[in-house]
Amino acid sequence: ILPLVYNLLVGYGKRRGKDKTNHKQEKILKRIKNNKRKTIAIFTSAIIILAVSIVAPLQAEEPVKVAIIPFKMNAEKDLSFLRDGIVDMLASRLTWDDKVMVFSEAQTASVLEGAQDFTGESQALLVAGKLGADYVLFGSLTVFGDSVSIDSKMVNVTGNDEPFVFFTQTQGMGMVIPKINQFATDINEQVFGRGATT
Repeated sequence: ILPLVYNLLVGYGKRRGKDKTNHKQEKILKRIKNNKRKTIAIFTSAIIILAVSIVAPLQAEEPVKVAIIPFKMNAEKDLSFLRDGIVDMLASRLTWDDKVMVFSEAQTASVLEGAQDFTGESQALLVAGKLGADYVLFGSLTVFGDSVSIDSKMVNVTGNDEPFVFFTQTQGMGMVIPKINQFATDINEQVFGRGATT
């Protein structure tokens, strides 16, 4: 009987030890699985954060798009050369690498052809909408004797900002270009937060 009882006790002890070992292994495996899940979650979160940090600056660096409508010239003489010069100067002064993009004259002209039934701000906004511009600049130049007046406006297409209005009068055509240059400087400083350009 004693040997039998001994064998039973030994067998029970072994089974109990084995059960404890299995239970311990299960706990270890469970912890490993939990740690693995946490690692995957952390890794996934890191990837998402990295992706957002990369994409956000790219979206933020989208340049502002500006459309310039050729000025209406109110004069007895043909001043188309001056009108073209005004557009060129404004485009040159307002263009800012990675910050401000100005649509080319050809791009604007192609859209302007289909908006001849409109005038003034309505025409400007229609052209800007078709081009996908954020701002549109338009105006007029009137010559009466030696007096020259420039009346122009820079409009935010979304309407979020008040229009930037520029009006000036000068004596003689020689002051037109300097006045337009001042207009571009004012836009850069007050609309785009940019210092004076040369």
